[in-house]
Amino acid sequence: MLNLIIFGSPGAGKGTQAKMLAKQLDLLHISSGEILRQEAKNKKLATQINSYLDKGRLVPDELIIKLITERLEERLGKIGIIFDGYPRTLSQADFLDKLFERKKLKSPLVISLELE
Repeated sequence: MLNLIIFGSPGAGKGTQAKMLAKQLDLLHISSGEILRQEAKNKKLATQINSYLDKGRLVPDELIIKLITERLEERLGKIGIIFDGYPRTLSQADFLDKLFERKKLKSPLVISLELE
């Protein structure tokens, strides 16, 4: 089962490439930005998430990990996944490594998009 992580600076085309690869390879596209935008509409989390996003700051690892985990728990190991914008920090990467180990899955391949 193929799992990918796509990295790159803002504007490098991560989302565009992730969407194309997801479609071509039949992968579930997990976008941390899209998840945050969806959750920011949720009244329960809107104030908390928007307090970070409005200031251009990263949402704390604990919250991102919780939101990503909710989307992965049922699917990881059953369908290939492409991660777009996740992980962003060492803490998030460590969590993802441990999750893959716990599920006895090979680590995802990483694609790094670089611009001049």
